[in-house]
Amino acid sequence: MKARRLILEANNSTESRAAVSRGGPTQEAGAEVNTIPLKRTAKVLAVSLDTEEDPTALEQVVARAVGVKERQDQSTEVKYQILQKRLAKEVEKQRYSEKACEDLRENVEKAKCVTVDLLSRLEVCQTAYNAKSLRVDELTASAEKKEQEYETKLAAKAKKLAKCEAARISDLELIEKLETQCSELGSQRTQAE
Repeated sequence: MKARRLILEANNSTESRAAVSRGGPTQEAGAEVNTIPLKRTAKVLAVSLDTEEDPTALEQVVARAVGVKERQDQSTEVKYQILQKRLAKEVEKQRYSEKACEDLRENVEKAKCVTVDLLSRLEVCQTAYNAKSLRVDELTASAEKKEQEYETKLAAKAKKLAKCEAARISDLELIEKLETQCSELGSQRTQAE
């Protein structure tokens, strides 16, 4: 009875369930696939009948069942170790991704701070530029106004100078005329004497 239970446990192992989930033999798979478990069950029943009469046969059945169970356990252990390694790799990848993501977030935050700083500097520079530009405009307007006043004064002085020059020329002509008349009068006087 114990041998039968061990064999049934072997058939109900996690590996057998995994085979079923992967598409292994099931009850719906058909008569051809299910004949192997039936033959095995018949063999187990025959062996279990023999074991009631022969204790060494019982030991052999138990040893076989234990061997099968140990092989299944070893196989399961190997699969477990492989899965552990895969899990460790995935965890490491996730940590790396999280670290890279965190670094990226920090870089984005730094970029935002730098952008805000640059925008505030730009605003200060624009304000200073606008103030200086306004001052330049005021000085330019003042200079243009003074230049117009100077040109007006210069034009007035040039007009006055032209009048003075004309008066001087007129005076020189008059002086020359008077000198000519004086010399004529002087020569007439000397002739008259």
